[in-house]
Amino acid sequence: MRTPLLASLLALSITGLLPAQSGQAAGSSLPAEWVSALQWRSIGPAAMSGRIVAFSVIEDEPRTYWVGTGAGGLLKTTNGGISFEHQFTQEGSYAIGDVCHAPSNPDIVWVGTGEQNPIRSLSYGDGVYKSVDGGETWEHKGLRKSFMIGRIAIHPRNPDIVYVGAQGRLYGPNEERGLYKTVDGGDSWEKILEIDDQTGVIDLKMHPREPDTLLVVSYQRMRDAYDGGRLPMDAGPGAGIWKTTDGGKNFKRITDGLPDNLTRSGLSYCYSNPDVVYAIIGQTRLGQTAGRGGGGNRGGGQGPREGVQGDSKVGLYRSEDGGDSWDLVNNQLGASWDYYFYGKIYADPVDPQRVYFLNVRSQVSEDGGHSFQSFTGGGVHSDSHALWIDRGNPEHLLLGNDGGVYETMDRAQTWEHLNKNALGTFYHVAVDERPIYWVYGGLQDNGTWAGPNRSRGRGPVNGDWARIGGGDGFVVFSHPDDPDLVFYESQNGNMSRRHLKTGESTRIRPAAGDGPRPRFNWKTPMLLSHHDSKVFYCAGNMLYRSENLGDDLEAISPELTFTERGAATAIGEDRFDAKLLYVGCEDGALWVSRDAGENWEEISGKLEGMPGPRWVASIETSRFKAGRVYAAFDAHRSDDDDPYVFVSEDSGETWTSITANLPWGSTRTMREDVENEDLLYVGHEFGVFASLDRGTSWTRINNNLPTVSTHEIAVHPTAGEIVAGTHGRSFWILDVSALRQMNAERISQAASLYAPAPYQRLRPGLSLGQNGMHGFVGQNPPAAAVIYYSLAGDAGKVEMEILDEAGEKVRDIQLSDGNKAGLHRVLWDTRTNPAAAPEGGRGGQRAGRGAGQRGGRGRRGGRGRRQGPQAELGAYTVVLRVDGEEQAQEILLLPDPGR
Repeated sequence: MRTPLLASLLALSITGLLPAQSGQAAGSSLPAEWVSALQWRSIGPAAMSGRIVAFSVIEDEPRTYWVGTGAGGLLKTTNGGISFEHQFTQEGSYAIGDVCHAPSNPDIVWVGTGEQNPIRSLSYGDGVYKSVDGGETWEHKGLRKSFMIGRIAIHPRNPDIVYVGAQGRLYGPNEERGLYKTVDGGDSWEKILEIDDQTGVIDLKMHPREPDTLLVVSYQRMRDAYDGGRLPMDAGPGAGIWKTTDGGKNFKRITDGLPDNLTRSGLSYCYSNPDVVYAIIGQTRLGQTAGRGGGGNRGGGQGPREGVQGDSKVGLYRSEDGGDSWDLVNNQLGASWDYYFYGKIYADPVDPQRVYFLNVRSQVSEDGGHSFQSFTGGGVHSDSHALWIDRGNPEHLLLGNDGGVYETMDRAQTWEHLNKNALGTFYHVAVDERPIYWVYGGLQDNGTWAGPNRSRGRGPVNGDWARIGGGDGFVVFSHPDDPDLVFYESQNGNMSRRHLKTGESTRIRPAAGDGPRPRFNWKTPMLLSHHDSKVFYCAGNMLYRSENLGDDLEAISPELTFTERGAATAIGEDRFDAKLLYVGCEDGALWVSRDAGENWEEISGKLEGMPGPRWVASIETSRFKAGRVYAAFDAHRSDDDDPYVFVSEDSGETWTSITANLPWGSTRTMREDVENEDLLYVGHEFGVFASLDRGTSWTRINNNLPTVSTHEIAVHPTAGEIVAGTHGRSFWILDVSALRQMNAERISQAASLYAPAPYQRLRPGLSLGQNGMHGFVGQNPPAAAVIYYSLAGDAGKVEMEILDEAGEKVRDIQLSDGNKAGLHRVLWDTRTNPAAAPEGGRGGQRAGRGAGQRGGRGRRGGRGRRQGPQAELGAYTVVLRVDGEEQAQEILLLPDPGR
């Protein structure tokens, strides 16, 4: 029961504990400068790591090197991989094509953005960046529309001379493709090799002794709007190998000994004998595709692959004259190897007869390429994309693949997995409703995982995460009534459910019938009904429904795609009317049924302002109003990188764009908050955005969240948090309790104190064994109650104190710069004021933490301050006093919820 004093203090809060109301005025955007108070926390996991595409190792000091990731930014180590530093975290893009340091000055580092591998989930870039301090800071140096960088080479003696191979767009033509050169450190660029607007540069190698001599690989490729494994264009007359001996003033196309119609190819000089050059050559007939999608256990077999047999021109080539002419050495490396996803060859720097070929299962030859054997073994992840061989010790190798970084010191006899960085490439994220809730996600080529959002130790570690399924993981969620019952999937509609306690597993798949054959997207949409949690929906070319958790699926729609290749990518069920269903497809078709699937209407033409059919990325039905539905569209597969978000208030009959001020970059998902109908979240190619006014305006809320593509956002129903499923940096969590209470009025108030989320005081956990001293440890929430307040302008005097239920003060909170305009985040360690030391005694210990700041030391011989005891569990009041005006909010200290 509240005392009168407590009740009167609570009444002083103008807006109280209620979230922002609907119908806000236009322009109630979150001020960008307030975002600095929003602190994301990384929880991992790091167990499976993520795709690695490049290494740059200082040869004279191989303990220092950089790691370029396909979608997770840049890593640097100075101690041989014992620990890594994340660099390049807040730049304009985060996908890496290549990283290269200057041999004459290792502090000069170049990064080319946009992954070099043209896969389905590719993240594109915005040009090249340069650092002159070893990666601590970066400057954008141009080529903004190059989209994907294939390779960088730097002159060994003059670091101002740099070559960059630009691949260009993946889903359309552009003029920025080709080989570029700068002689002034990136201040200006000259395109020195241009083929056409469909052909870019995928590889280039500089002669180890003669830096004006370069070999260059051009590659003609393009994807279309579908998620199939094959590239509709993966070869063409523009593809080939080129050579210059005068630094790019003149090029000649190499044809002697090479086949026509090349796909992706790769090169490697022998460092000890540069006359010897190896090439891995792909070939296909025009109009045909080169191979299947990457990620499976195909091709590159386990046994020896020997010599030249038959007429195939695909395989390993060797040159004895520096690349002027070539001989086919081995065409038995696996005719089905996926050219577009691999195409890497590495010659040993000491032994010209030893050469490594990276593929699904990577291989090594000891006889100049005539025969090959697998060199990675069963403990190393498949799908390799980068290799470094130590010139001073060729038994020392670094290998990068879809599972992260591996190191061997005995020439691949044994490997160590350096999985201490959270680089997970997640397609999806979901949460359950437990107090210490679990987070679920599916990711590229690394299956489906689940683990706790926090721990009773320092933070979640790799051992806290459990693998649920294999393959490429996508949509996953737990049953609302039984969190141990998990629904998950791998590519092309391979859906299952599994009970984590009993181990029972059941495959979910429509039975073959007389109707159209089921056809599923690489990522299959599925959900449980909001009205009956036994009802399961999934969609491919049709929408399927089950009355019993996925068993006995039945089609409840005709074919819903515009094309015979298309499949569904998003589904939705109205939260007020179980008969109101939506399906969106990769080819842009968008459908609604208002009678549980009896009849269907195609409604994509009602999206006013949409330039044409676009991939439907997400469908979100409102929790607050029947018939309100949101749709986000990821248009980059249609050669369109603009964002698109729409809302309908009448069950899809009419639509309004709420894209507003969202910047350039694909919209991957859009979700509605669970408490405030005006608060929306967008997962974007380059960050996370929030709207406080239901899409009238948007603010990027990344702060310490890296610039990374966010494919999904889960809004927890009770914890006051959202979880971002990033495609490159695993899971990040943000406390949104203050955002839920913001609107135009509160933002413009001189001062506003927001109702804090309850604080749960966890008991310490057992001290468990650790996986080494340098393994990954995720971030727990602060061991403190979090309090937010905002000031519209600078104030004179700002004070904060905590009162107990009797209205007695138990803690003064010290505020650092607490009178400055903006949003403030304050941490109360839930301790009371310390008792004063006896007069004349020795100064007290360091004061307890107030607003997240270190307390001052007591003076010697004075009234020192000691750390106060923990406050009892229960209800307290936060009082904020700004220039004499008071506001108050209740805060609850709750017990450990148990497991």
